[in-house]
Amino acid sequence: MNSLLNGNLWDTDPELFEIIKKEKQRQRHGLEMIASENFTSVPVLQCLSSCLHNKYSEGMPHQRYYGGNEYIDEIEILAQKRSLEAFKLSGEQWGVNVQPYSGSPANFAVYTGVVEPHGRIMGLDLPDGGHLTHGFFTATKKISATSIFFESMPYKVDPKTGLIDYDKLAETAKLFKPRLIIAGISCYSRCLDYKRFRQIADENGSYLLADMAHVSGLVAAGVIPSPFEYCDIVTTTTHKTLRGPRAGVIFFRKGVRSVNANGTKVMYDFENKINQAVFPGLQGGPHNHAIAAIATTMKQSISPEFIEYQKQVIKNAKRLCEGLMSRGYDIATGGTDVHLVLVDMRSAGLSGARAERILELCSIACNKNTVPGDKSALNPSGIRLGTPALTTRGLKETDIDRVVDFIDKALKLGQEITKISGPKIVDFNKAIEENAELNKKERLFGTMFTTTGMVAAPQQATNQVAQNGSTTLPRSHHQRTGRPPAAPKSYDYLLKVLLVGDSDVGKQEILQDLEDGSADSPFCSGSAYKTTTILLDGKRVKLQLWDTSGQGRFCTIIRSYSRGAQGILLVYDITNKWSFDSIDRWLEEVEKHAPGVPKVLVGNRLHLAFKRQVQERDAELYAAKNHMAFFEVSPLCDFNIRESFCELSRMALHRNGMERLWRSNKVLSLQELCCRAIVARTSVYGLERLPLPTTLKSHLKSYAISAAPSRHRARPPKHPHNTRLNCTEYYVLCVANNMRRKHPTHPCVLNILSTSSDSGLML
Repeated sequence: MNSLLNGNLWDTDPELFEIIKKEKQRQRHGLEMIASENFTSVPVLQCLSSCLHNKYSEGMPHQRYYGGNEYIDEIEILAQKRSLEAFKLSGEQWGVNVQPYSGSPANFAVYTGVVEPHGRIMGLDLPDGGHLTHGFFTATKKISATSIFFESMPYKVDPKTGLIDYDKLAETAKLFKPRLIIAGISCYSRCLDYKRFRQIADENGSYLLADMAHVSGLVAAGVIPSPFEYCDIVTTTTHKTLRGPRAGVIFFRKGVRSVNANGTKVMYDFENKINQAVFPGLQGGPHNHAIAAIATTMKQSISPEFIEYQKQVIKNAKRLCEGLMSRGYDIATGGTDVHLVLVDMRSAGLSGARAERILELCSIACNKNTVPGDKSALNPSGIRLGTPALTTRGLKETDIDRVVDFIDKALKLGQEITKISGPKIVDFNKAIEENAELNKKERLFGTMFTTTGMVAAPQQATNQVAQNGSTTLPRSHHQRTGRPPAAPKSYDYLLKVLLVGDSDVGKQEILQDLEDGSADSPFCSGSAYKTTTILLDGKRVKLQLWDTSGQGRFCTIIRSYSRGAQGILLVYDITNKWSFDSIDRWLEEVEKHAPGVPKVLVGNRLHLAFKRQVQERDAELYAAKNHMAFFEVSPLCDFNIRESFCELSRMALHRNGMERLWRSNKVLSLQELCCRAIVARTSVYGLERLPLPTTLKSHLKSYAISAAPSRHRARPPKHPHNTRLNCTEYYVLCVANNMRRKHPTHPCVLNILSTSSDSGLML
């Protein structure tokens, strides 16, 4: 039970951990341009992984159905208070509910509480930039639950300009008389005219709901108009431009709505209706860890840094739009006022699906999207591009220019392949996978920028949390007794891997990049040591990684460690021709002490390719000539590091038949076999009494001390004739007795047997 509760994910579920690592690598390597995605902050992630996850708290603050919620109440009230502050709202005029799990439940709670079943709703049509929850349906089927349980009527954009046709909206509303009009978008690149929406709503006695899920961060920063001046209800998610957790928030008006002809005040009655629609109407217990994350997100949103970030989001979006238009691409509405750009791919001869696929293969994530005039949402003609995630990673306008160049090259490649593959998307996908030549460049470019929330917590902080965390576990047996617990085996295979190469080629950089599940050891003199665990074919492979510095004074260490290595990385710096030329010397050293051990040639510092002195083709030919795998890597960009270690591990395991490994790959010399045999059967003190030269006894003592933790000692065998043995005779007798059964065909053992027979020794 303790291992389940307190173990690390990479130990308890390595398969899942490996998949998460792959997704992390994808996010770090690629350019995330999906407009609804962003990278959240470390404080938000800390809230999401906190002990708040453990608590049930159905109901509202101070009105719970469970006990023990005094601190949960404090957190939710704080989240409500900060949410109002983030959008400069008065608590007397506005209320807020922070319990919705996401934006869709938030919208549906509003419909349930305010519109009631089969009430009428109007929202922007999905193909024109609206959202599914705004009531989308087709001629043959009701798609969204909104259209199933409520009567929905879409309003549309002008097909020529791509802008919302407010006049047509007013005409339709006059006929349809909706209970609720939704001013909200999912893929519309212009600011909404909330004042005009308000006029139309008042003319028809409708409530006005703003769904600002996409633009709430821009609204909080004050860089686009706010809907709160004109709307009755406002909903939002918190994970898009707000850069918070995946959650939803509902704002609703309080107080006086109007005064009737008799002078009687008509009050807003949203609070109870919406709160009860959220719970118990649609949800159970709220996600308290997400509510805490909302609280810290709203605090971040009023900071000067956040405001500058939102300004940069729009600058980058405008630059993206200008760059694509300058290359001949059609942009819906002719530009953008917000964080997204809608590109009509019909002008480039591509469908949205084909454009999305080729960009995905080039590590640029976007989504296919309908554009004005599309007949079907299943086969859209456009792609939606956004800048929030790129801006979070630090990209500026000049960086966006390079992104535009990548996009343009990828799409042009898609045009060429479309001509070859024909109209079928299956043929296109098959052809495009063989020609995704931009992938490496874009991955390298993407990883030059930081990714928030992806830095491993310092060990000191981890220990502090373990000691001072709010969740206190019972003291275990080893805590009570002071004895360490028996550590469960956390791997299936163990490999010793050596990093070899000149000093200053970046071997330490490579080790430092292995952050997940790794540990440093301070007990290694003259070398650096680290462990990490990777997953290969569902098996956990623990790597013990040694960097022997590469300096001449460590040659002895290199010789010693290489004898026990199951794999070796030969590292050079692509910006230093001398380090590549030295690989011959290191290879000779390795072959001398570890013949046949799997090797991978690694060209380090690929992020400095503009200073390249070693051509990739030359290194590939050298690696092929010497039967080595080859990778160019960049620790700075986290490029190909994991791949190189995985390939080396795969080679080592294949060579050893997937056995549980920890043995030398070198064919041991006669002297080494003798040393092993002697120290296995003789105590350290007994070595002094052996009839051997002083130098040999000193060597045996050193060998015995280094092997002490894992050796079982026994008394040395007595010679049958009870005569004093010389050095060679003692070697022969001990080795023959110990090695004959384990290695009957080993050339050294055969040599020993032959020698013992010739010398007349009894075995």
